[in-house]
Amino acid sequence: MTKSIIELENLSDKGIYKRDKIEWWLMKHENEYQTLLRFFDELKSIVKSPRNLTKYAKQSQFLDMYEVLLKVTAFYRNEVYFKEQIEVYDLVKKDIDQLNNWLEIHKTDKKHQYEEFVSLFQDNSLISNYNLTLLYPLSLPLKVKLDELDFYNVLKFLEILEKSNKIEINGAIEDINDLEVVKLNKYQTYSRQTVVVSNDDMHQSKLLIRFLKGKTDLLSNLKVGQKVKVYADLLGGKDESNKQGYSLSLLGWSIEELKK
Repeated sequence: MTKSIIELENLSDKGIYKRDKIEWWLMKHENEYQTLLRFFDELKSIVKSPRNLTKYAKQSQFLDMYEVLLKVTAFYRNEVYFKEQIEVYDLVKKDIDQLNNWLEIHKTDKKHQYEEFVSLFQDNSLISNYNLTLLYPLSLPLKVKLDELDFYNVLKFLEILEKSNKIEINGAIEDINDLEVVKLNKYQTYSRQTVVVSNDDMHQSKLLIRFLKGKTDLLSNLKVGQKVKVYADLLGGKDESNKQGYSLSLLGWSIEELKK
């Protein structure tokens, strides 16, 4: 690693990188970044893709690291925007028409200020739904895990949008089945756990809801009889064991205990 990358590595706080440290590092090494950009631009007249040359691997890695952190600073700046949108949401959430209008605006907005954030960090196997570790491009010389607190507003905003797309189920836990480990192949496994919720509807439906991978941790402190609110995705597809050939299932996204 270059001296500047080693310096970045030393800025972490127990493996977490905070906004002020990242912005300081970018400011300090801006001249180095601009100098390397000019150097590689000049090389383009000789070599088609100079940043792929092995002899300049460390310099290319520095550029990749710098550029992805520049994207991160744009996400930091967007926090003000998302804070304002959440304040509007809090004002309209009790009015169905105004709430639906707010949701429609943000779901159909072609600018989607959150789109790149989602593409870079979304991981629905986790309870938080986002893994704030920089993993791409693969050439990055350092594992950088960002502080969730620096993205409080965008994460809350995205949670609101996600919940509006889910099926909401209110009821009591009737059964929590044992955690299973499912083997995909010789090298890959994942965890699965199901819960049965007795729905508070006119039919008193009993719904089986699957939680996968890291989402199974949501069930660890729950007990039979507890009142809960579940947000889930309704999935469907072909099922050879079903006479009609199709079946439906519920995939748990979040579950929370309802206060008495």
